[in-house]
Amino acid sequence: MNGFTRSWLATVTAMSGDAPDARREFTALTALNWFEREGACEWDAEKSIAQAWVCASEGAVSQAVSITRDAAAREHERGRPAWEVLLLQTATQFGDPTTAHRLAELAGRVQGPRAPTAAAHAAALAAGDGDALLEASRRYERFGDRLAAADAAAHAADAYRCAGKHGSALAASATAQRLADECGGADTPALRTGGPSLSITRRQREIISLAAQGLSNKQIAEHLIMSVRSVEGHLFRACQRLGVNSREQLVAILDGN
Repeated sequence: MNGFTRSWLATVTAMSGDAPDARREFTALTALNWFEREGACEWDAEKSIAQAWVCASEGAVSQAVSITRDAAAREHERGRPAWEVLLLQTATQFGDPTTAHRLAELAGRVQGPRAPTAAAHAAALAAGDGDALLEASRRYERFGDRLAAADAAAHAADAYRCAGKHGSALAASATAQRLADECGGADTPALRTGGPSLSITRRQREIISLAAQGLSNKQIAEHLIMSVRSVEGHLFRACQRLGVNSREQLVAILDGN
């Protein structure tokens, strides 16, 4: 296994929340001295991203932010703005709002959707704007970065909770969870912070979300390949946990009414 492959493996393993295996892969990577042989400048950004994600998976989020910001400064000096954008986006995903100004500058210089989307994410994070964070999530998803989309949605859930908008927080959390599941079960700092504060299960959130779209219990059962009685049971238990009395009240919570 070459250094590039092991770097990628360390990164995605850390994104899944498996800190011991991620650290093991990164340690093996550094032992190869592959980056030094191939050129430290050439691969510095990839190594820094892997190292930052490993630290984040271990709970050292402040260290992860420092790693990405320092690497972004090096890429700025090297004149590699696309890598600088990716590193600053990663810091933003870790919850660093101070990237907003530099990403706004880069948004007009780097082609493609990533730079302006990362800039919008960072600006919304700095402002604590849940609606804008959800829009950033949708923009990430449109160009295929589902992990960043999940983190932005999780940041939105946290912003909504801070604003007392618990229904909107629940909906944003459900979006974040869907995107995380599409990534194969991601477990990032943002997803851990932006997780649901209400004590309902993932399946219950999913059923309430479908109910909010206007689906009947029978349609939900067909969509999820389960019995109508199981759907009714999940809704009943969700009502008990949230202290409401009807399906309509559950939907109202999800819709933020």
